[in-house]
Amino acid sequence: MTATDTTATDTTAPDDLHGEKSLPFLAQVAADLLALAEDAALPLPRSIRVSQVCQDISLSFHRDRDSFSALTVWAQHFGAVITGHPHTGDDGQESTYCEVKFTHGGTSVEAYAFITAGQTSST
Repeated sequence: MTATDTTATDTTAPDDLHGEKSLPFLAQVAADLLALAEDAALPLPRSIRVSQVCQDISLSFHRDRDSFSALTVWAQHFGAVITGHPHTGDDGQESTYCEVKFTHGGTSVEAYAFITAGQTSST
């Protein structure tokens, strides 16, 4: 038996069996995504979160009407749709939570913004 063989008594599975990606890998996917966004002249988010625990990347945009347009551009670029639902913050301020979900580099990505109520429509 070699060092890479497994037996029925092994109690842990290799990371790649579960598809778990390392934090450095996820950070590289995030960096590649931001470089792609810059090259494609996509609006850049105000912050980014990379999570090994959740195995995803989150892009946060500002709380204003321009972010709805930014999310639209991202959705079009990645062939995704914008979804939204009402949200009431802890301070009582009402907004619409808008999000775009897609996959980049084999990783789930969520771009989102909390847009103040009344700023998502053009009327």
